[in-house]
This record gives sequence, C-alpha cells and structure tokens, in this order.
Amino acid sequence: MKEHEKRELLRCKFDFFVENYTNGIEEIKNKIGVKSAGTLNSFRSPSSKAQISRLYMEAIERHFDIPVAMWESSVPCDKDRLKKKISDFQKKSKKEQEHTGSLFMEDKRLQNNLIGEWNTHLYSSIYKETGKIHIFKTYFKENSEVVDYHNNRGKFFIGENQTVVIKKSPNEKNFSIILFPNIDVTYKIVHFSIISIQNGTSDEMLQYGFYSKKEYSLTDVKRILGEIDSVQLRLDMGFAKRVRAEFVVE
Repeated sequence: MKEHEKRELLRCKFDFFVENYTNGIEEIKNKIGVKSAGTLNSFRSPSSKAQISRLYMEAIERHFDIPVAMWESSVPCDKDRLKKKISDFQKKSKKEQEHTGSLFMEDKRLQNNLIGEWNTHLYSSIYKETGKIHIFKTYFKENSEVVDYHNNRGKFFIGENQTVVIKKSPNEKNFSIILFPNIDVTYKIVHFSIISIQNGTSDEMLQYGFYSKKEYSLTDVKRILGEIDSVQLRLDMGFAKRVRAEFVVE
C-alpha cells in the first residue's frame, strides 16, 4: 500500500471513529489528555500529511474501547466491518472485566507498557530545608509485583483510569500508597501522588513525584518537579490532635 493510500485509509477510519463513538474532537482531547485539538483535527484533514500514530491508537483503545487492530492496513474502511470488529472487541473486554471484578481490571496492553525499569523522582521527606531530591530505580514486574532500589516491595492494581501501587519497606509496618493516571504510561513519563509516613517519624504526608523511562539530569528533575512546597504536604498535627480529641471510648 502506498503512503498516500495508507494515510487516506487512516483518515477514513478516524472520521468513522469520531462520528460514531464520540461527541467530537473536544471529548477525545480531554479524555486522552492532549493539550491542543489541532493534531486531532489534522488526522481528519484531506490536505494534511499527518496520520494517527500508535500512541494515539493505544490511548483511544484505553479510553474509548476501540481496538488498535482496527487501524491495521488489512482492515478496510467499511462501516459494517469496523462496527463488528469494535463490537467483538468490546464484548471480549467486558467479559475480561467481569472475570477480574469491577474494582480492578486486566489491561494487557497497559501492563506490558508498565512492566520494566522506571526512574523515580521525588523530593526527600526528611531534608525539606535542603530541597534534596531522591532519584532511584523502580521495577514493575509481570506478576504485578513492584520493587524499588531500596527494596520497598508491593503490588500494582490497574483500574479503568488509574493504577494504584501499595508498597511497604522491609523495616516499616506502614504502607505507602501511590496513584497515577494510566494515560501517562503511554508517553513514558508518569506523574504520581504518594501518601506515606515521613521516614523516621509517625507523621503522615502527601507528596508528588514522577516516573520516567528517560534518565533526566538533576537540573531537569528540579525543573519538572517545581518548588518543594507545591509537591509536598505534611499533615497538620493540630488537625490530627483535634480528631483524636473526638475519639469515642466505650
């Protein structure tokens, strides 16, 4: 198939998807997390040489339940055949979700993208005054296990839009809960929130950081994280005391 024929086939399928499975380009933009609708509009324009990439196909599959296989060159832009292919995929997807339960789901494509080594970046919970940054490796495994450089271990659980990681260090009895959006995984850099106990204390805290496949310099990590006060929040102990004051003893 010639390049212009492939481009026209993808444009036809993208039009079909937009018109039959969405409320328009704006909905696609918001769901898959792109900043501008310009690129999406270019996929529909006959005069544009832009064509939908694998990243967009995977994001559309995740958020609209439209299979990546629909975009293959062997599949013609035939309305009835496309609808059947999508219907078969959605029925299979629904059965898999019912089998694994409604809270978490089995998403093989997301899991495959997640498995492997990630660079982890976040501010230190102890040395706030110095703005020290921790950078270390985290490994996501095929059996849903997560382990990092410090030997903190846990499991990850995939939800419809987010993934949660529950970890515990070998020397602590407390959990760390990490939450991140699934859509980020496609782009190989993932921002996360983490609720944990500050190291060496019993103080609770919420902070943000990011995973990345790419190795960043310390300067770039600081640029991406921003100021520490914007990505780290410690529990107001006054609030904790006020809650404890309301304890009911029977």
